[in-house]
Amino acid sequence: MHIMKNLTKTIAMAILCGALAIISSCHRGETITSGNCPGPVIASWKVDGTSYQSSTSVTTYDSGFDFTLTLAACVSGSTADRTVTFEVLHDLQVTSYPLRWKMLHANPPNGYSGADYLITNGGSYFTDSVSNTGVLNVTAVNTSAKTYSGNFQFTAVNDAGTGVVHITDGTFTNIPY
Repeated sequence: MHIMKNLTKTIAMAILCGALAIISSCHRGETITSGNCPGPVIASWKVDGTSYQSSTSVTTYDSGFDFTLTLAACVSGSTADRTVTFEVLHDLQVTSYPLRWKMLHANPPNGYSGADYLITNGGSYFTDSVSNTGVLNVTAVNTSAKTYSGNFQFTAVNDAGTGVVHITDGTFTNIPY
């Protein structure tokens, strides 16, 4: 039942990410200013030292059980070509969530949460339970406004085990849920 629920959520997130890719556009590469994104910047992060920002997010929330957060990077002249996604197998609250689950190939949850970094036409990178781990810190939850904020960092490896990316200095502010 839990695996089927996760598979359904994964499919829903893929559809939502596709929609994010269609509506997001701005500038890639150097540090991006909020004027280049289609809306207010709500998140930022670095991938191996290169800065990205996002004005688009999607959260799926199952109160009392789990939540998923996807951030789409702003890019120039095309649709969004990279996303950061977190699958958190715990209720949304102010705490630190260790990222030690490989969300690839419908791997069953190991009691931890996981993250992936997707580059359209460039591959996916996932946290795992070995050396490619990290943390998602939720630092504020506003139950009246139904928003949350926090920060993140993680190291992720591609499916073949031949490439690694370092996601650092991640922040997100007032993400609706």
